[in-house]
Amino acid sequence: MSDEQSEMNGRVIELEEQVVELQTRVLFQEDSLQSLDDVIAKQQRQLDDLTRYCQLLKASMEGMRGDSADGGEVAVDLPPHY
Repeated sequence: MSDEQSEMNGRVIELEEQVVELQTRVLFQEDSLQSLDDVIAKQQRQLDDLTRYCQLLKASMEGMRGDSADGGEVAVDLPPHY
């Protein structure tokens, strides 16, 4: 084998190693992106749940205000020993 062929083979091997390194990096990044996507989806579901819960609390509070006889104040019943 000539020096030129040895040099060419050495360069090919170097390029193959670089390709493998790049493929490894891409796979790691894809895995990281999937993990981040899963976290974002979970957080969005939590935000949606909390938004619905806040809306229910708001409606409940408005209902309590509407039920009170003194125009918006929530009636407080004193315990019998007072």
